[in-house]
Amino acid sequence: MRSRKEQKLIERRMALNETKERMSRFVAELEPKRKLFIDKAKLARKQGAPAQEAAAKAALKQVVSQQKLAERMLLDFEIMTNMSDINEMSARFLKDVSVMGKQMEKLTVSFDHVKVGKTLDEAVLKAQVQSEKMNEYLDAMNVVMDSGYEAAGGVSDEEIDDIIGREDIESEDKMSRDIESKLAALDGEIGTRA
Repeated sequence: MRSRKEQKLIERRMALNETKERMSRFVAELEPKRKLFIDKAKLARKQGAPAQEAAAKAALKQVVSQQKLAERMLLDFEIMTNMSDINEMSARFLKDVSVMGKQMEKLTVSFDHVKVGKTLDEAVLKAQVQSEKMNEYLDAMNVVMDSGYEAAGGVSDEEIDDIIGREDIESEDKMSRDIESKLAALDGEIGTRA
């Protein structure tokens, strides 16, 4: 049977994992939208419809901004979660060292165990305080993630044009590779017939 503290730790870990999965899913769900608005901007450009192209670019800018923000937050979240794990490990280690120090105190009389024990207890307390602060930060981050992110900033018009242009280049490169492979196949067939 688990203690209340262990159960709370397990529940917190599950909540953190669930938040991380939601953030990853959010980033992944934005990718098809990004591609859709790239295609719409290209189509509007081909049709000579500047108002529709501008609207598609504005929508693309918002999607890219949200993607970037979510990716940064996911990275921050993963870093903070790992730091929390390290703090918990350090707190357990220091607690074990403190216990060991108390056991050693019983074995040796000439050593200043009171001072060592006090130092170890202070270190354990500091590690626990740091771990609690980290947990509070992660919990606050969870609340922020649950409230959602609607801010869309930090993406310039040049970046949007670059994204659309990059898609065109990648599409042209794929088409060129397809043509080259078909020509090579035809050359192979002609060579075997001759």
